[in-house]
Amino acid sequence: MSELRRHGSARFMAFGMASLAACRSRDSLPFGPTTTSPQASAEPVPLEHSLARVDDAKESPGVLTREVDGSAEPVAAEGTGLTYDLQWSEGSFAARMGDTSAATLDALRRRSATSLNVVASGSRAALTIAGPRTLFPPGFEMRAQAEHRGYTLVEAAEKRFMEAPDGVWRSLLNDGRLDVSPLRAVAAPDLPAKGPGPSPHERTLTLTTKSATLTLTVAPGGDGQTWGTVVARAFCELAGMSPDGALLADGEWPKRADIQWLSGRTLRFATAAKVARLVEPNEVVAAPTGFHVARRALPLPSSRAFLTQGDFATLRGAAPDGTAGEGSALWLVNRDVAPRVALIEGVPVGWIAGNQSLSLEGLRPGRYAIRWLSPLGELDSGDGVAAAPGVVAMRATASP
Repeated sequence: MSELRRHGSARFMAFGMASLAACRSRDSLPFGPTTTSPQASAEPVPLEHSLARVDDAKESPGVLTREVDGSAEPVAAEGTGLTYDLQWSEGSFAARMGDTSAATLDALRRRSATSLNVVASGSRAALTIAGPRTLFPPGFEMRAQAEHRGYTLVEAAEKRFMEAPDGVWRSLLNDGRLDVSPLRAVAAPDLPAKGPGPSPHERTLTLTTKSATLTLTVAPGGDGQTWGTVVARAFCELAGMSPDGALLADGEWPKRADIQWLSGRTLRFATAAKVARLVEPNEVVAAPTGFHVARRALPLPSSRAFLTQGDFATLRGAAPDGTAGEGSALWLVNRDVAPRVALIEGVPVGWIAGNQSLSLEGLRPGRYAIRWLSPLGELDSGDGVAAAPGVVAMRATASP
């Protein structure tokens, strides 16, 4: 049976975001730019991929059927569960001014650990980002099929789904919106020649544009499944690339992805776990049985802290200016139009939306090293100083 197709631009549902007790956020500040992200003016293009159906067994090796009373019934198929850790380069972390122990800093950094989780079978994959350091909508999955371009955004808990075109991964992770980011065309290197059997060796695939270099460490699977292409395309979009040609051979999958930005900073997705598992059809198909189309827009998320008031109390800064107190509030002000992640003493402490501010409660009085990064790590303000209690504003223009 052919796949269903719904053309038109994507419309998102409203999605609330919980605030932590350690922070207070307020509405757009009266100073600074008030325009929206440049990507906000980009119109989603009509999709050219088809929404999947659970009975697409012929075109989807990952969805099997069996005959029950003369009719086809979907059943679970062999698949893969995969987790990638999202890692900024070491140079992205601010210098220390205080004497907080290395063990405490490491423990606080783990609070903001972020990962890409994949459930895949056959030619289909469902991808989601878990963790606070990105603006990917919580509770959603991006689903796609190797044979087709474009994605379907699925909210399993609410049984809703909506369409998403090519080019949305960068804006989802960097801005929390579904604007279509421009993608630069790149030519994929030729696939290795096929031998008598599957290659037992890993290989490296490198794609380069004027703004980024993407290096994929590709591992053989030996099972002939093609879901690895879906994951590889997502990495390409994050690097602002649209590959022309086949990226991976059947059975291959990306073991690691390294993106080096023009600034020299890097973003890495490194495999943390990979397990074989049975995958139910509704876990990977684009239009799961019993789900309905969502048509409401997703509002912009608000600023939030990654740590609690007790966590902030464990950070130690340099000797305070003035009289010391029990605990101090530090207001972080983002005068740019794009979201930024703030790091205090090398610890990601929260992200601040464009033209918003965020209050960190519980810091000991003193001076702290601060740095502002974009969620993908390609923009970096460099090291600065924040005095608590007080207010610190990000520079209007971060270094590219």
